[in-house]
Amino acid sequence: MKPRLLAIFLLIVLVPLGLLIWIGFRLAHDEQERARQQLSDVYSERLVEINNSILNILEEREREFARQIDLSKDLQIEDWREIARVNRFIRQVFVLKKNGRFIYPLLNEMATSSDRGFMERTLSIWESGVVLSDTGEGRLEAPYNGWHTWFWGDGVHFLYWQLLSDGRTIGVEIARMALLAEIVGNLPATSGEQVALKQGRIVLADTKGDSLYQWGEFEPLEDDRETVSRRIDPPMGMWTLKYYSSSDIFTGGLNSSTLIGLSSGLVAVGLLLLVMAWYFYRENSRELHLASQRVTFVNQVSHELKAPLTNIRMYAELLKSRLPDAGRETKNHLEVVVSESQRLSRLINNVLIFAKNQRHEVAIRKSSVTPDEIIEATIEDFRVALNERGIEVEFKRGASTLVRMDKDAFEQILSNLISNVEKYAVKGKYLGIQSSIIAGNTLVVIRDRGPGISKRQGKFIFKPFARISNRLTDGVSGTGIGLAIARALARKHGGELSVTECRQGASFK
Repeated sequence: MKPRLLAIFLLIVLVPLGLLIWIGFRLAHDEQERARQQLSDVYSERLVEINNSILNILEEREREFARQIDLSKDLQIEDWREIARVNRFIRQVFVLKKNGRFIYPLLNEMATSSDRGFMERTLSIWESGVVLSDTGEGRLEAPYNGWHTWFWGDGVHFLYWQLLSDGRTIGVEIARMALLAEIVGNLPATSGEQVALKQGRIVLADTKGDSLYQWGEFEPLEDDRETVSRRIDPPMGMWTLKYYSSSDIFTGGLNSSTLIGLSSGLVAVGLLLLVMAWYFYRENSRELHLASQRVTFVNQVSHELKAPLTNIRMYAELLKSRLPDAGRETKNHLEVVVSESQRLSRLINNVLIFAKNQRHEVAIRKSSVTPDEIIEATIEDFRVALNERGIEVEFKRGASTLVRMDKDAFEQILSNLISNVEKYAVKGKYLGIQSSIIAGNTLVVIRDRGPGISKRQGKFIFKPFARISNRLTDGVSGTGIGLAIARALARKHGGELSVTECRQGASFK
């Protein structure tokens, strides 16, 4: 009878307690949803304010461009070129006839490198038949002005134009990095005592979702979704503002009656669950602590390194675009800055992929690509570093057909292997890459003429944090996870990465 009485007692006690707890949590949930909605409205208003501040900067630039165009309408070619040289926000001036044909610049013997670069960047606009001062229903009446955006190369570019009374259209191509730098300079600080956001983070993202700039003390995890977001008004409609908020700011809003009901129910049930909770806590606390350390480490690395890296690359590219006729030494210096920024990007990607692989979260997204094109692009990314070390590159192409693979994962594998040649095989002065497609399988072999890898070393170099003897690594820095990541990504494709024997140096297949 005792087990039955115990069961009846537990049923009589726990059912009312369970009902009380459910009612309490239901009330708490409704209260929390109201608080969440109110806070979302506040966040949305904050994003509207930031949007308006960006548009104010844009309107100020627009007024400056309009004044410049008004002063330039009767000038000559050399004067238009001078405008682009002295105004950091103007990359190129252009003038069109009423029929849309160019008055300036023209691709003739008088054209400069800047003129040719402009025509190359904007070729897709003119080939599409776009007439800037045409609404689609007919040509606008002067005076009229507007913006035009288009994609080229690595991002979005901007034109500002004005229709003149004589039928001509005169406009300017905007130096987008200078414009972005001014916008970022007017946004709140990213760190220090002046941080404007204590329990949240605001991110200005580009069309790919990558961060252009961010501020706030809260650091969201990689998979966290933004609380609210909004696109910036045209012509900056390709950029998005995202507001991330810490979860603990939603724990308020519980009234006293709800707290009394919750407290009484939770105390009663808590006594019954105390022993079980302590058991599970003791068993899992160590694993949870280690998992928390990993997540915190990856989160800190990604956020602390990506923000300065974005600024370094942005200003390096700005200088590079603003100094088209600079001396070779200056260009070399800028190329080194860009190259080292790319190196840091690869390091960040390695850390993030390694952490995901440890949690079995690496996903392969295949698409139809040409392996040889990806190999050539990856070699080009390393061109400056390889040239500095005097490493000759020999690429034998044999995989020029479409293949289903994850482009980013393939680039990461190649980058890690080429990076090892750059670091460990400098004395060999040689990097050989051969690609082929055999029986539907893509084969890539990467060789060097460095010290080589023994059979014994080949058995453990693919393990995380494995380092070869000091004979190879003296004076060389590295994380020891590059080869482990490369093999994991190859196997995710159903393939393999291995060391093969060769007479001189090392060879990876």
